[in-house]
Amino acid sequence: MSTEMEKTASLYRWLFRLPTMKKLLIFSLAASLCISITIRLIIYLSMPLIPNMIIGFIQGVSALFTPIVLSTLIVSPIMKGEESVWDRRRLYALSTICMLFLGTAYIVGAIASILANRITIVSVAFVFGASFIFMLRFLVIHAMSKFSAFRSSMVALTQPLLCIIAILPFQELTFSLGVIKLLTMFTITSIVFGFAALAYLWLVDRPILKMLKVSGVGFLYGFLLDWIENKPYVLEEKFEKIGEEASLPVLTLLFKDSNLLNSVLVVPNIHPGPFKTVGSSEMPYIIAKEMKEKTGAIVSVAHGPSTHGQNLVTANEIKKVLKTIENSLDQSNFVSKASQFVTYEEDEVKMSCQIFGDLALLIVTLSPISFDDISPELGELVREAAISEGIKDSFLIDAHNCGGEVVTPILPNSETAKKMVYAAKMAVKKAKSKMSTEIKAHAVQSKPDEFHKWEGIGPAGVTVHVVEVKGQKAAYIIIDGNNMIPGLREKIIGSVKKIGVDEAEVMTSDTHIVNAVSLDPKGYQAVGQIGDHKKLITMIVNMTKEALTNLKPVKISYNIKKVEKIKIVGEKQMALLTTQIVKSVSTAKKSLIILVSAALLNIILQYLLFIL
Repeated sequence: MSTEMEKTASLYRWLFRLPTMKKLLIFSLAASLCISITIRLIIYLSMPLIPNMIIGFIQGVSALFTPIVLSTLIVSPIMKGEESVWDRRRLYALSTICMLFLGTAYIVGAIASILANRITIVSVAFVFGASFIFMLRFLVIHAMSKFSAFRSSMVALTQPLLCIIAILPFQELTFSLGVIKLLTMFTITSIVFGFAALAYLWLVDRPILKMLKVSGVGFLYGFLLDWIENKPYVLEEKFEKIGEEASLPVLTLLFKDSNLLNSVLVVPNIHPGPFKTVGSSEMPYIIAKEMKEKTGAIVSVAHGPSTHGQNLVTANEIKKVLKTIENSLDQSNFVSKASQFVTYEEDEVKMSCQIFGDLALLIVTLSPISFDDISPELGELVREAAISEGIKDSFLIDAHNCGGEVVTPILPNSETAKKMVYAAKMAVKKAKSKMSTEIKAHAVQSKPDEFHKWEGIGPAGVTVHVVEVKGQKAAYIIIDGNNMIPGLREKIIGSVKKIGVDEAEVMTSDTHIVNAVSLDPKGYQAVGQIGDHKKLITMIVNMTKEALTNLKPVKISYNIKKVEKIKIVGEKQMALLTTQIVKSVSTAKKSLIILVSAALLNIILQYLLFIL
């Protein structure tokens, strides 16, 4: 993962989950009462305690708590819709947070009024707080909806306006300022804050808009819509605008016993991202499910050389992948020729190879060293190195099976890449010396509900392919997940070797259906990060036993086809997007000076016009 991608992924830290509606109601009422009673006790310390607290109670309910409830009820029908992230609970939570900001300004004003011996200040502070939460609500609502600036401002105005109306009957406001002055002050401060909010959003939006001609705030809204509501189309619209056409290869490896297709291994050079249901995130599961329904065979999907640049712009593009795979299934050139499973190690690089017919299937890992995606360019260099050893075809699987705190992609010009290319040549050479026509195989797949994506395992579950060549048994263990914690691969391999497997490799599909479902700083749970390791390993061992028991003679066929004119995000666009997102975040922090300046300007205006 690049530095910019790491910074982008770290933005998941900002996400949080809301309390239940019941807890929000209790908290908002309690906070409203505490704030109002505190202000009464500060301003009217000499007044009898019980009457003072009763007035504070009434004021808290009417001027702070009731506007939360009413504004939520008023705005809820307006905010409903297919492309909305706003339900009643989220609107209520926003109003509660805004009330806390208003209450803080109110308390500060009360203290200042006592210190300055001017009761007017508490009124001014309340108006300042009300106009400030108008700005806050406008920023949030405009950024998280498709509303125009005018419509967003009308929605944002509901709570602060209700607060102003509700506070009018209380003596300290009506006697000190008067209704006209108070409303005039609120209008002026709201206009200043409103323009500051528009300027702030424009500055934050500018980096992505300038480079990619699409709205950065729109990307944020699209992400939230998918993260919260599982609705990918807004974000996919953005990706489609910046995407490019490509032709990407897909390997389909078929195992047939007698006349029946036993199992299928699919390896697309298409990245299953970026997260949840957006783009190709669900691709491994969709391929496994659709092809199983079509063939009756067990279908698993491994991770080919690809990075986030090869993310599909929309989930609809997966149909082209399915069509290409379907066209690869109708084959008659099945053969009984394969090599044993071999591994060649070059320092940290572990390159496994098994030849099936004329195909050298390579699997690479750096485990226990953390690593991330292998670029398509490096995948092509490895393929060419394998073919140079006299084999007709080759395809690389990125095992994607060791991800620690920091994971980085492997690029073609790196020292690790050079070792991979050399290891591929040596692994193919080694495998060619171990060819045979004695081939048996069987595959077993877990139930879709065996694990949950919160544990880092997607709905395609776990698949175990066992291939026996001339007495040697090799297990291909594919988990529908996004990387694994360091050390888990070694535990799994050690466990299956105890039950009769000679060689094994554990891989993940790199599915991103498990991304953006947890609040982990990386945005996803790698396989093994949570959940019961023993349960997972026991299940894999039992599946491997079942596969070993049911081994049958098989014939093999393969096909490598390109998915033509498929639309991907693109390396350049993805790099620009991640860079500009980080820039937008940086701009957002720096541009806070605009909002601070607006606040200071309002304080000065209030002082000059209504306090002096």
